[in-house]
Amino acid sequence: YSLEFMDTSDDATCVLDHCIVEYAGYTQGGLYIYKSSPTVLNSTFRHNANAGIYAGYSSSTFSGNTVSDNSGYGMLLNFASPAIATSTFSGNSNYDIKFMNSGDGTLSGCTLNNGLYVGNGVLDAITGNTFNYDNSHPIRLGADGRDRRGRHRLHLLLAGQEGGQHLRLFFHQRQAPDADPRHRPAAPPSCRGDRATAVGTAPSA
Repeated sequence: YSLEFMDTSDDATCVLDHCIVEYAGYTQGGLYIYKSSPTVLNSTFRHNANAGIYAGYSSSTFSGNTVSDNSGYGMLLNFASPAIATSTFSGNSNYDIKFMNSGDGTLSGCTLNNGLYVGNGVLDAITGNTFNYDNSHPIRLGADGRDRRGRHRLHLLLAGQEGGQHLRLFFHQRQAPDADPRHRPAAPPSCRGDRATAVGTAPSA
């Protein structure tokens, strides 16, 4: 079972503050948010199944949280536009944060030890974070979200990051099934977009 906030929740009055959620999330994650946007502050999510936090169709604010030792992702975000700030992620079995089909989110002042995966979607800004990870968990920018001409739909701004080794980006390339081969992008992609700045270098294949 999970601690759940669903579409019947009153976002204005739903605040999770100084709480511990652990040993939950049999199928969904320790904290499960769907079509609602509670505020989550100063809380700990640990030893949960699948993910520490799952948020779908949500614009929640997460600040001052600790997300650690969960058996899947630290946070799994789908069709979500969260503001994630001053939180610490460590010991999660998969990426600390995975954005899928998400838009307009921000990540600032956080410490990640198992990496960040941004799939197709829009992540407005990643600023002032510390990334500590080994080679199995780089910062991964998925190129899944292309339009019909094979152009990236991922808009990303990286600035002011710190890394324990090198700030390394891994660009996942996959041609959209309906993409026009005449407009196939060169490899590796440069993550071009309206506001796309990649800091670091992509590893060799």
